[in-house]
Amino acid sequence: MRLHADLAEALVARGAFLARIKRHPEAEADLQRALRLAPKDAGVHFELGFALWRKGLASEAVEHLRRAAELAPERADAAYYLGESLHQIGDDLNAFAALERSAAIDPGNPKPLQLLGRVLDRLGRPEEAREMYRRAREATPR
Repeated sequence: MRLHADLAEALVARGAFLARIKRHPEAEADLQRALRLAPKDAGVHFELGFALWRKGLASEAVEHLRRAAELAPERADAAYYLGESLHQIGDDLNAFAALERSAAIDPGNPKPLQLLGRVLDRLGRPEEAREMYRRAREATPR
């Protein structure tokens, strides 16, 4: 069993690297193989979801990012990119919830606050959106 865990970790590392240099077919193959070896590993789901999101496949990314956020509720990045993907596919109510969770986990990060502002704008809540934009500006390091 440990051998497979090590193999999954190596596949995730290589898949994440390949995704970042835009070698998408190879990255997805590694990450899918890692997912078969470790289907309950939040890191595997996150990296596959993130790779799909970077490739522009937000609707496909949602499944894996949602699973990563469920398996590792302390991961602000999983909640953030889940919110980003949901926003991109037009599911702003669920995006709002994911982004609120990301902001609560990592309150010093302006990215979820900025995106919360856009989501609130789209939901027709401009006063709340302005407040999020203000909070994002305050959280931005100078």
